[in-house]
Amino acid sequence: MNEKHKWKKHVYEYVWVLDASFGDVLRIEIPANFPENGDIENLIEEVFKDEGEGRRLKDCNWQMSPKAAAINLYTL
Repeated sequence: MNEKHKWKKHVYEYVWVLDASFGDVLRIEIPANFPENGDIENLIEEVFKDEGEGRRLKDCNWQMSPKAAAINLYTL
């Protein structure tokens, strides 16, 4: 893969949300300025308010992914 297609060297952290009612999995990027002890459930609810299309947190399970260096992630 060409170097220009690699992500910039940065550390990304995500919350993966399994929504049983919609039958899908969402990836929510945690903002860089989000506090380490911040309330992840409030973050998910805010995303659902803005772009949730009727999703509800009570229908979901979620987990945070470990920080991953974006150098290992590629766009297709």
